[in-house]
Amino acid sequence: MKMILVGCGGTGVELLKISRGIASEVLVIDHDRVNLTNLHRLFMFTSGDRGEYKSQKASEFVSKMYGIKASFLTQRIEEVSVDVLDRYDVIFGALDNIEGRMNLNLMFRRSKCRLLIDCGISGYKAHAKAVYRGSSCLYCIRELYREDGVGICSLSSLPEKITSENREKVLRSLVELRRDFPGNRKEKIEQIVNEFNALAEEKLRTDAFDVSGMYDGIMPNVCFINSICASLAYKLLDGPNLPYDFIFYTGEENIALEKLCLGRDEECIVCCTDT
Repeated sequence: MKMILVGCGGTGVELLKISRGIASEVLVIDHDRVNLTNLHRLFMFTSGDRGEYKSQKASEFVSKMYGIKASFLTQRIEEVSVDVLDRYDVIFGALDNIEGRMNLNLMFRRSKCRLLIDCGISGYKAHAKAVYRGSSCLYCIRELYREDGVGICSLSSLPEKITSENREKVLRSLVELRRDFPGNRKEKIEQIVNEFNALAEEKLRTDAFDVSGMYDGIMPNVCFINSICASLAYKLLDGPNLPYDFIFYTGEENIALEKLCLGRDEECIVCCTDT
């Protein structure tokens, strides 16, 4: 099996781990670079990789440690030629935002690749969705996706301006990022306050009390959820041969697993021409 991985974050790295023994060739696509906040949760990267492209370092790891033919692209998925996608059997999407998913969905539909599997996590929830000719696509089910965060994976991704609409999401993402940096709690909270307030007008600014509540109460996307999500994705490799195309896992209160076949939107602008 020749596979593409789009997105080399927590779930993407877990997908690469499971690729050993399954894939004969891997293409890793990600335009982001390794930063300090990645090192505690993405085992393929080391401190010496900081500033390097995630896709490059991950492909080098897979090639060296797993003996799999691996290559990489440092582009956004919409910048990749469809001819490249045509050469692979399966695309795994491990993106953290709706726009990226929709772009990947469109590129897949334009290609000859037989199967797309989208993965995602939020807290203690995980899902995997298979897309193939004749199934519902990601645009069909776009209402199921919620932008719970602002897709901030590095400090360079912070928006230029804080608004009333994005205030809480940006602050929460900034707390998540800074919390894993070196330093004591008090210093990091002070730094978060200063960085956030530099982007916010006076009425939207935060303080140490506000940040402390988030700092101590945030539920992280822990590594085992990424691993569970990757396992769900690999269960969908049979695509059209399965009676379901969507798997949902939650471990928030009670552990539950659901397998569903999601109906198509017959007026979908992306896949309505499928037969």
